[in-house]
Amino acid sequence: MGEEESTMTYTTEHFVRLEVGKLLRVEYQGKGLCSACLVRFVSAAFGTAHTKAQIRKAMRGMFAAPGALTRIPTTFPCGECGKLRPCLKA
Repeated sequence: MGEEESTMTYTTEHFVRLEVGKLLRVEYQGKGLCSACLVRFVSAAFGTAHTKAQIRKAMRGMFAAPGALTRIPTTFPCGECGKLRPCLKA
């Protein structure tokens, strides 16, 4: 490519999606987790790499367009806190 290099920029949402996918496919397999619980888990996993505000914004995007994950309605309790909230499930 000569002197120009091709670079790929990853967004906070990209990293949040990866972490949420891992949580839902491995540690919480078969369970749905609400946004509040997911933000807490992802924040703990990332430490200071991303702020909670960045993670919350990414989570809103994930709930709007869950991709390979499934958004489940408020008729099912969260697999962690037990509250009836919209959740994501693998």
